[in-house]
Amino acid sequence: MTSIHNFEGAQELVQNFGVTQLLENISKITSASGQILHANEINALAALLIQQLSQNLNHEIVTNFADNLRFGNDITDLPRINLEVPPLNTTLPEDFPDSAAMPSFLYGDRLQWRPLSEEDETDTGVAIGRFYAYASNRHQWTWKYLILLDKESHSAQFCLADTAWEHHLEPVTLTQSEVQ
Repeated sequence: MTSIHNFEGAQELVQNFGVTQLLENISKITSASGQILHANEINALAALLIQQLSQNLNHEIVTNFADNLRFGNDITDLPRINLEVPPLNTTLPEDFPDSAAMPSFLYGDRLQWRPLSEEDETDTGVAIGRFYAYASNRHQWTWKYLILLDKESHSAQFCLADTAWEHHLEPVTLTQSEVQ
């Protein structure tokens, strides 16, 4: 698996895998139809499309294309893929809060964002709130936390607090010297 060690590397990966073009095309298509989407909405739509593509890959088509690539054949005649988008059900579950998973973190817990690689430094802080919200990129309801950032966190230069989905967070791991 490829790891991202720096911002330039991340930009290069995004460009090489066509994500930049995908984002531009989504923006063109939606604005041409009169819908002006914000960057986070375009990103969410791109994530949904990539997720649907990954879940709907056809074994036979992929192996045929791999064979064509291996033998130097042209593969310009890609078949159209029919992606079925799950309906957005943003209605709070009827049996809430009984159906909600227990939150993983409590108020006062020291948390950090999960790093993308071993070398990444992430923001840290203290959980000061949480709420149950619909995560459109995952098509489900889940916990989102309000984190008061540590003064040493990079993002503390321009904000005091931030929000994060539960699956993006983990407990802060203390070094041996911090434990003593």
